[in-house]
Amino acid sequence: MFSTEDILESIERNNLRSITREILKELGVKPLKRRGQNFTVDPRLLKEFREIVSRLNCSSPVVEVGSGLGYLTIYLSDICERIISIEVDPRLCRFVKEILREKSNIEILCGDAIEIIKDLDFRGLVGTIPYSITGPLIGSLTRSRASWAVIALQKDVVDRIISRPGDKRYGSVSVISRLYFDIDLGGIYPPNSFYPEPEVFTQVIIMRRKNEPEEFIDSFERFLKCLFSQRRKLLPKALKICLGKYAEEKIPDHFKNERVYRLEPEEIKLIFLEIMKDKG
Repeated sequence: MFSTEDILESIERNNLRSITREILKELGVKPLKRRGQNFTVDPRLLKEFREIVSRLNCSSPVVEVGSGLGYLTIYLSDICERIISIEVDPRLCRFVKEILREKSNIEILCGDAIEIIKDLDFRGLVGTIPYSITGPLIGSLTRSRASWAVIALQKDVVDRIISRPGDKRYGSVSVISRLYFDIDLGGIYPPNSFYPEPEVFTQVIIMRRKNEPEEFIDSFERFLKCLFSQRRKLLPKALKICLGKYAEEKIPDHFKNERVYRLEPEEIKLIFLEIMKDKG
């Protein structure tokens, strides 16, 4: 049976790839692409997480999305007062519960992180996030009381989040992220930083809360998804599709010749609020 000491030693000796293979073989686990099971084997990524998180507020619960084999959980356990780590794979969840059983400040939850965090009160969020849950996770993070997140995402997803109006990658996730968080970028990691190797590069992103979510956040998020499905249309036509003819008629004159993908996040929010106010 492996221990936290074995893992910490492997981190320091840059031997995570070997121990990862051994653990997975012992557990009989074949990494699933649909679950985004690419395990971190680059100590630099774990050390970057630790360095960034140590500068943030760790006195309140920190949620980890994807316990994996517990590497990041272990590495943060002595700087965070409490960690709630969530793992969807029951085999990995049992393993992490076993090796971390003596860590009183760590709670391991088995299940779907997107569903579980809806009911959690936490202040920080960490993890290497699979592509398939990035959008829902950003939405859940926005609606939470979290004041920060340090997450590793596919490089192309990070590019979408930080994209500006007029960029072909600019979309609903860009608007939501930039309205509610200040964003800084961390290191970029190649495919061989993970096992098995993904086909893309990964980048760390640091999100610090700047605005609290309002009571209309759910309807605003639905509005954004519809609006950016019509991203190249003129705003009046897009609004008519998403909110009806009434909305088309309420647009201020200086926006009538604008296309959706050229609007600033603050402008989109203002337009939404004005339409909803008049409609109410």
